[in-house]
Amino acid sequence: MVSLFDAGGKQLVATAGKEGILHVVTRDDGKLVFKLPMTTMLNHDVPLTPEGVRVCPVAGVQWNGAAHSQTTGLLYVNAIDWCTVFKSGPDPKWVATVPYTGLANGWGTNDPISKWSGWINAVNPQTGKMAWRVHTPAPMYAALTPTAGNVLFTGDLGGNFLALDARNGKELYRFNT
Repeated sequence: MVSLFDAGGKQLVATAGKEGILHVVTRDDGKLVFKLPMTTMLNHDVPLTPEGVRVCPVAGVQWNGAAHSQTTGLLYVNAIDWCTVFKSGPDPKWVATVPYTGLANGWGTNDPISKWSGWINAVNPQTGKMAWRVHTPAPMYAALTPTAGNVLFTGDLGGNFLALDARNGKELYRFNT
């Protein structure tokens, strides 16, 4: 998912994926303006060992990309803070009905659910810096919708509908759906 928007007189594109990094490029030539981590980054470029290497993120930013507000000028990105210990080992074998991740073959272990968390990020696309961020007790998979009234809507894995102040991330309203 990408977001097309204008910032500081530039036409830009923003996207983020499972690697957990927000990439902003110019629309006309695709030149990188900035990239910024949206979640914990740990050992993503370290070679695996038989003993294992803890790597973050595993899921980063999922199906919903950045949302831009013309009112605040900020980009909003939900992210997942979830890590896995990966181990080098023999080639994984595909087994029907088993996720083909290598983990089922002894290649690693996910952090326990109690260690999973998330982030609601607000980024200033003119500076490439974080404007504000909120750490959440569960991964943030949902999309974000900024409004002209400076309200930011999203949801969490607990079934809560959230309304935040788009300028600073302060929670304005929560309703368990």
